[in-house]
Parts: sequence; C-alpha cells; structure tokens
Amino acid sequence: MNKGTLGLFLLFLIGGIALAEVYKWVDESGKVHYGDAPPAESGAESVALPEGPSQEEVERARQQMQERIEKYEKLSGDASPPEPLQEPSPAAKNRVFKTGNVACFSPLSDVVKGPLAETDASVTPDSLTESQQKSLYGLFDKAGARWQGTITDTTCTGSASAPGSKIMHLAARTTVDWDARHSRLTIETDTTGKESRAVERLVQRFEVGAALYFADFETEDTIARDGNKVELLALDRNSVSFLIKRRFPVALRFRSLREEVRYLEITDRTLKLTELYYYNSLLAGSRTWDLGR
Repeated sequence: MNKGTLGLFLLFLIGGIALAEVYKWVDESGKVHYGDAPPAESGAESVALPEGPSQEEVERARQQMQERIEKYEKLSGDASPPEPLQEPSPAAKNRVFKTGNVACFSPLSDVVKGPLAETDASVTPDSLTESQQKSLYGLFDKAGARWQGTITDTTCTGSASAPGSKIMHLAARTTVDWDARHSRLTIETDTTGKESRAVERLVQRFEVGAALYFADFETEDTIARDGNKVELLALDRNSVSFLIKRRFPVALRFRSLREEVRYLEITDRTLKLTELYYYNSLLAGSRTWDLGR
C-alpha cells in the first residue's frame, strides 16, 4: 500500500470511529481519573467530548487529500533530473591546477598546464555556464561559518640554483560570509604570529556572475568588473582553483609580472585555501590556510 492510499484509509477509519462514553471521578486520595468504566459509588460524572467529523467533512478532506496526491505525482513526473556538472572543454583540461607540495622557484607550468603557464600569456576568462554558477553557489553556501586553525606562510629565499625558504606559522580566526543576494563570498581572517602579538587582517572576496571575480582588498562595492576576472582552472562540488596575472612596478623602467594561483577547498568540517605567488613564472612564496569549524 502506498502512502497516498494509506492516508486515505486512515482518514476513513478515523471518520468511522464511534467514541465511547467517558467518565471523570476522584478516588479517596484525591487523584482524578478518566475512563469508560468508573467504580461503583464513585460519583463519576460524564465528560462531554467533541463530536467527530461529519460525513460531509470526511468526504471534503478525502477530496483535498486526493487532489494533493495527484498534484504531487504530476510534479514528480514533470520534474527534470538534476543537471550534471558540465564536462570541461579540451582547453580547460589542458590547464588543470595540480595540488600538492610545490618547491620554491619551481615554474608555473608545474601547476598550470598549457599556454597559460607561459609568462607572456594573458588571462582570458571564459564565461561561466549555468552549471558552473550553480556549483559555485553550492560550494560558497556551505562555507558560511566561523573557522579557526593555522596559516603557513612561506617566503622563498636564495635563488633558483640555491633555493631556500622562510616559514611562519600563524594562528588564524576566519569568518566566511556568503551573501546569496549579491552572489558574494567574503573571507575575513585575523592572524597572529608567535613572534608578535600584532594582528593582521586579511580579506578576500569572490563574486559569481558572467565570470568568476576575485579581489584581495576590502570594499563594500561590487568587484564584478573586468580587472577582477580570473581564469578558472578547475571546479567541482568541493573545490575551485583559478589563476590571476597582474603586473606590478618594481623599477622606474619596467614592470614585473606576478601570477597568482588560488585553490579553495570546502567540506562540511574543513576549509583549505592555498595561495601560490609567482614572479615571472617562478614560485616566490605561498600561503596555506588549514581551518576547521
């Protein structure tokens, strides 16, 4: 018997029950009792019970329930299956970000494949498909919470022929807010180091629109502008990675190209954010958040 048939059967059964006479009485200790068979000479009083539903009311309820069952079955039959994640294009498969330990002064091509790894190649963001937008909404929505953990901050020292590194471990308290109305994710982190009690605040913002937008500065304005578009490298239900290329002046006559790869992974209990910083396609430093709820 399915749920709809069972519901109708119970409704008819309830409508047909004949209520027995109920009495109220008080025993010698003063305790009140209710029942349909009071003791003799207990002075029991008949209790007036509300009448059950009329046949007309039962029939009306049956019709309403049947209409709801038919409506539910129709909606269930018309519902489209969940849209599968869109398969990445051949070009996208050629630029997938590879996670893992990355050595100082290693080339960008170790983590980004294809022409994008070349120094002079510019970022050319693709428009997000509807499926990609939904995936980002779901990923960012489950990030909203307070997190805490550590940040590992690595600065590369020496040179490519004699690499070294300086590593700092920072305590991190992070608040992640997903503003569904504006499709904006804000990550704010307060960090403190062992050597200093000074607090540094780090802010990152994402926006989902025609493309994925990112900015690592604090602003109340929208960041959905061309200068903040990123090159999407990989996307699934638990993670997203992307590439940024920016030029910064380092001397009066030339500008240095800085490439940044960001990887964000979110599960029910953990959040990991990795930032890789490249100068002219060689790794110069990294930052990794390892946080829990």
